Amino acid sequence: MVFGYQIDKYSMIHVRFITVIALLAGIIMTFVSLYIIFYLFDFIKAKGNLKKELSKWKIFLLIFGIIIIVWFINFLALYPGLFVFDASWQWNMYQGKEPLSEHHPILHTLLMGYIVDWVYSATNSFNAGVAVYTMFQMVICALSFSYMITYVYEKIRSYPVLILSVLFIS
Repeated sequence: MVFGYQIDKYSMIHVRFITVIALLAGIIMTFVSLYIIFYLFDFIKAKGNLKKELSKWKIFLLIFGIIIIVWFINFLALYPGLFVFDASWQWNMYQGKEPLSEHHPILHTLLMGYIVDWVYSATNSFNAGVAVYTMFQMVICALSFSYMITYVYEKIRSYPVLILSVLFIS
């Protein structure tokens, strides 16, 4: 965020000694914190596992439900969704105002444009098109993250890692 702000405001990155020290301190604190957290998880796991296990599909659906509920609250707060400046360029590529380029994946550009355009032509509301596209992205990302968390849980069987993973993604 600091570098992005500097590039936007000053068109350059102004590196100061205190910024480098703060960045290094943050990296060290992050790695030390992660080491302590995973050490504690290993200790908890070694101390005793829970006897009752849920099926893989129940865990997957539970994780998916939690992520969707939390993300939907965020979606309602930001309705119709975030359509950043770069996506408007992508929209122009879909409409043919800009040539298709490797800056955005072509399949993603066409999918985004098709969904927004289709909903816009059906409802005459660009906001509804962006909302449907945002919800589509939410579902795809939630499915992917749910699968990833379930896969990791199946490998290590640690409830604290499962809970923290869901909280982090949510």
